[in-house]
Amino acid sequence: MRIILGLLSALLGALAGWFALATLVIALSGPDRDGGIAMGAFFDIGPIGGVAGLIAGVWLFTRIGLVRNKALPQATGSSETAPRPGTRLSFPFAMTLLSVAAILCWWGWHEFIRSPYLSHGYMTLELQFRLPAGTALPDNTDDVLRIGARMTATVRRSLPRRR
Repeated sequence: MRIILGLLSALLGALAGWFALATLVIALSGPDRDGGIAMGAFFDIGPIGGVAGLIAGVWLFTRIGLVRNKALPQATGSSETAPRPGTRLSFPFAMTLLSVAAILCWWGWHEFIRSPYLSHGYMTLELQFRLPAGTALPDNTDDVLRIGARMTATVRRSLPRRR
């Protein structure tokens, strides 16, 4: 579990660093006409922030995420050294990390799969073919391919020829 939470901490740190540096560059540079500054900030400068965020995520995990157990009281007459106390995961750090990851996963699922802007939450591809005026619908579905080929030939004939 430590490895999974350490990796999750590093990935969330990289994500936060990437977006933070890209947003900072975009905010400091001001608006431009074609979005070149935003693309450069996201694809060229953002990865530098991602590496810094990855390092910060691992450092935070080792500093805050792992907590040392309390040492056992040492016997005063013994000449042996006391065993080093072990470490355990910090419950608040783990819960914060998992809740941030869950929120980001839900946001990604909602934005890319269930988005109300993408056909009201249902990922469907609706096609509509319009036949020329006066064309009757075919009785057989195999005839649709022939009509499509005939329409393509008609469109190609109506386009101007290249010289």
